[in-house]
Amino acid sequence: MTYTPPVQEMAFALTHSARIGDISNIPAFEDMDEDVMNAVLEEAAKLSRDVWTPLNKTGDEQGAKIVDGGVKTADGFKDAYWQYVNGGWNALPHTPEYGGQGLPWVLSMATNEMWNAANMSLSLCPLLTQAAIEA
Repeated sequence: MTYTPPVQEMAFALTHSARIGDISNIPAFEDMDEDVMNAVLEEAAKLSRDVWTPLNKTGDEQGAKIVDGGVKTADGFKDAYWQYVNGGWNALPHTPEYGGQGLPWVLSMATNEMWNAANMSLSLCPLLTQAAIEA
């Protein structure tokens, strides 16, 4: 399976429909501009395309298993998830005061779409984490 994230289409939607350039008028997002948006989308595309997508087959073939009272994920899932965490993707829209990057949720939603499209089963891990953070 291959997946090519629609970066240009996402950037167009964020620029023209969501008017992401206007977000810089909000004090919390004064550093947000199209250059930041494009850089975030391009890097998210690389991780989703090159790391997460190839694990779909492995995940389907191996699945998750209960081993010694814990869950063992398919080969590669743990490493892919840690690349996501170490890249700061889990902190993209959250407050810098608590370790987040403070970027707008609208940009985070575009990256979330990439994770979901690249590998739905792996994307459930950060989905649950985001929900717990918001709770």
